[in-house]
Amino acid sequence: MLKRLKLENVGPAAKMELDLGSRLNIITGDNGLGKSFLLDVAWFVYTHRWPADVNPKLISGLKLMTESEDASIQAITSHGETSYRQGFHLMPHSRTWIPFDGVVNDTQLVVYMMADGSCSIFDPYRNIPQTEEETDTLPEAFIFSSYEIFHGLQHQADAKISLCEGLVRDWASWQKEKGGSFVALNKVLESLSPEADFPIKAGKLTRISVRDSKDMPTIDFGEQENVAIVHVSSSMKRIVSFAYLLVWTWQEHLEAARFRRNEPLREILFLVDEVDAHLHPSWQLKIVPALLGVLDALLQGMVLDGLKDDDGMLEWAKGMKENINVQLIATTHSPLVMASLEPHFDAEKDAWFDLDLVRDNGSKPEVVLTKRPFEKMGSANGWLVSEAFDLEFPFNIPHSEVIKEASAALRAEDYSAKDARILDQKIQALIDPKDPFWTKWKMLGKQKGWWQ
Repeated sequence: MLKRLKLENVGPAAKMELDLGSRLNIITGDNGLGKSFLLDVAWFVYTHRWPADVNPKLISGLKLMTESEDASIQAITSHGETSYRQGFHLMPHSRTWIPFDGVVNDTQLVVYMMADGSCSIFDPYRNIPQTEEETDTLPEAFIFSSYEIFHGLQHQADAKISLCEGLVRDWASWQKEKGGSFVALNKVLESLSPEADFPIKAGKLTRISVRDSKDMPTIDFGEQENVAIVHVSSSMKRIVSFAYLLVWTWQEHLEAARFRRNEPLREILFLVDEVDAHLHPSWQLKIVPALLGVLDALLQGMVLDGLKDDDGMLEWAKGMKENINVQLIATTHSPLVMASLEPHFDAEKDAWFDLDLVRDNGSKPEVVLTKRPFEKMGSANGWLVSEAFDLEFPFNIPHSEVIKEASAALRAEDYSAKDARILDQKIQALIDPKDPFWTKWKMLGKQKGWWQ
């Protein structure tokens, strides 16, 4: 688990410190203030690699650079009751981050879904060499572009080595086998569905071209015709990518644990940048609670259905649900996501961090990170005007401007009836008559003698 992160002279602020929750951490803030940056750093702390250094096809996950000669990253991680300190300095001439304290993570699976659809996965059993031969053959991490998630990932040093067959081939293979992997995939898809009455379901395999012999997975949309997985919407691609990668990561981890004769790891870190990206509001209201609960789908679908009695891990798997730790760190721009957390947020194990650009007495603007107490706002509109998003009004700009103008008129002592009637016409054109402000405007205007 990532317990603490401290950054100095790197990123958008001179200093940032985060004391993280053990379960859920949500990060809000305007564009360009450092939300994705914080996730990149969290990934680096555990892997000692920047995603784009491992896979140059990526346009995100780039190495963090700074002109400062005194830049550092410090972290406290934990495994069980034991805490570990890790630290890195940036060598200004070589532009290389050098560890000065700590060890490479060998206790935790890390899955990082980036906003552009790419994904980075780190599995200590599959990415940390344990023999001299493995030093030259194991990948540093599994770093997928959005295309490679669907169509397969090759080893960067040897294109003949296939690290992952990709969603299209694996899904089709799992579906034909009808084993634990396919059961788990369907359970995860169901748990990530926006509505319980309309779960995302795998449809029949199909072909999309006479030139392509691959069996293509489809999504079953009920009464509508099944849609090939490569033709679904951006939001659906993001959800099925997430579901597939979680199942693939877990399946391959179990195989690696069996190969190394180790118990599977009990700690998983999920990093999700812009968790609301591409999603319809109904999905935004469910996605984070669904991700917190998706591990149950994995365990029930894959571990218990997929392992045999002679695997040596079945009894371990049955008790695993109570002993596994999952930590989620996600960024969002969505007031609906924040509203969705209200029934689930637990201050004992969850945290909300907010980034703001602060201007103090005309000085140079400064990025400030604040750990805020989570308070229920009751609705998406309430969150829009909260410290998470800092809007003055939860309306479109003309609507907001006319309310500010009308509020100023109501406060003024010498506002004329003629001007009030002109403003009243603007209000009628922009504001719904059922808006509560309308009642206030008419009542107070009558008290001022503006209306006949």
